[in-house]
Amino acid sequence: MQNSTRKQNVNRSRRDQQDLRPAKNGETSRQLAHDDRRRTISTISLPHPNLRISPPSRRRSYGLTKVPDMLGKEDFQNTSQKKQECRERCIAVQRDYFVCKTYTNELLSEKISGTEGTKLNEDFVVMERKIDITSKSVLELIAKTTEYLQPNPASRAKLGMLNTMSKIRGQVKTTGYPQTEGLLGDCMLRYGRELGEDSAFGSALLDVGEAMKQMGEVKDSLDINVKQNFIDPLQTLQDKDLKEIAHHLKKLEGRRLDFDYKKKRQGKIPDDEIRQAVEKFEESKELAERSMFNFLENDVEQVCQLASLIEAALEYHRQSADILKELSGKLQSRINSASNKPKKEFMPKSIMSSLNTINSNQQNGVSHSSSLKSSDVYEQATDQDYLDPDTETELHMDQPCCRSLYDFEPENEGELGFREGDIIILTNQIDENWYEGMINGDSGFFPINYVEVLVPLPQ
Repeated sequence: MQNSTRKQNVNRSRRDQQDLRPAKNGETSRQLAHDDRRRTISTISLPHPNLRISPPSRRRSYGLTKVPDMLGKEDFQNTSQKKQECRERCIAVQRDYFVCKTYTNELLSEKISGTEGTKLNEDFVVMERKIDITSKSVLELIAKTTEYLQPNPASRAKLGMLNTMSKIRGQVKTTGYPQTEGLLGDCMLRYGRELGEDSAFGSALLDVGEAMKQMGEVKDSLDINVKQNFIDPLQTLQDKDLKEIAHHLKKLEGRRLDFDYKKKRQGKIPDDEIRQAVEKFEESKELAERSMFNFLENDVEQVCQLASLIEAALEYHRQSADILKELSGKLQSRINSASNKPKKEFMPKSIMSSLNTINSNQQNGVSHSSSLKSSDVYEQATDQDYLDPDTETELHMDQPCCRSLYDFEPENEGELGFREGDIIILTNQIDENWYEGMINGDSGFFPINYVEVLVPLPQ
């Protein structure tokens, strides 16, 4: 049984490879359909009465190595309706091939021989030129505006890759462009914290760093505003309106080539075909002309988009100017404060005196906190090297004290007055600018920058 089935399949394959012939009595319906299909394809008339294409050439022209699926077994049953559908499909395929060949021949003829095709009116040509310039300008404006907002190409490429990966992973939040103002602000804040607020330069770095971070946030707002109100509308304009106009113009060019081809062969082509070519040409011209006219008449929309760009840039510079003005005032205040601050004199200290001071403090039970600032340790050690014997005797008292650097006259109630060189007993630190102390039985407040701490307050 299996051998019989295998022989039948081999015979059927051989029959398919043989030349097709008319149906005979006893042949299967499949062979009838195959033969009918061959006769249908080979007898179809082309639009041009003298132009015929044999089945092998037709198949090579369309890149077909076998009959398409749309011409399968079920389409070739013994019903007149399906046969008619097959004929209509084949006619449509050959008509498209003929039209494409017509366009190609006419275009090559114009390019090689230099002959001019049908010219359109001057208004149409002017509108077409404006549309072409507008399309090019929109593409370049989108690219250049992106460079204006995000000037670093490497950062743009990295940002695009990260956002693409976020979309693939389903993440809603996207990564923002690293603004140069924000990067500069981070640098200033890092080194300002390392220097500390005791340093004038460190404090100034902190102020400027905060301002730069604010300007980076304002720049992010500019990016979002420009993208929403300028770049996205231009992209929509390019993808919809200009693309539709380009489609109409391309279709118009194809119908013009068809009309010129048939016009040159007048007498060989039926008048009805020439008339249809003229009507289609006029129809495409009207559609293209109307779409270009409507677009150019409403170009005020593009003006509004440009106004949005300028308004966003103006708001960015306005906010940046406010931030910089405030920062300038802070820096000027720091400069004035540093200018009015009393100058300190450099007093070198020898190694031997440092050792003597340490030994003396250990013998008298004076313990210093390990958390003292470096400036306090320097002032304490420096002062002890140049004190007279009476002052050294007082320093050895087991209580916090300081030495005045300048005369201080009290101006308000509660302030403590003293003269340069006085030793003041410290009782409390009010804040970072004021101490509370006692001298000669009087107590009160006095500024920290007028004294040098000899024995610090306990932590």
